[in-house]
Amino acid sequence: MDYVSEEDAREHQLPHYNIEGSPRDKHKNYLRATLPQEYIEAGYSDVGALVDGMVIRTDTVRRNPVIKRLLYNDKVDDSGGLIMTWTAPSGLCFEHTGLYFGRLPEMRAIELWGTVDPNQIALN
Repeated sequence: MDYVSEEDAREHQLPHYNIEGSPRDKHKNYLRATLPQEYIEAGYSDVGALVDGMVIRTDTVRRNPVIKRLLYNDKVDDSGGLIMTWTAPSGLCFEHTGLYFGRLPEMRAIELWGTVDPNQIALN
């Protein structure tokens, strides 16, 4: 399988789904139209995306203590890899990071991925 760069993926896959650029610029109408009624009733009508960290558990590497420490994650109290996802309230996951060592804090993973301002994905 050949490696596809992120730019190539965005160029070929995202226009197919009529998704271009940042969610703030292109998807306000979609996000508003698919916002669940529960969000509106709870006062979250301006939510554009939910950022969530997920830990994928792995075997504990006992031979290499450095790798063992890098994989340890407090969230699951075990070894694992960390991935961050950006999900619209409708359930559409439109962005995710690569897999990081589990020890990396979630906020640092977001910074490394390049999301600078969470307000960029807000609807207002």
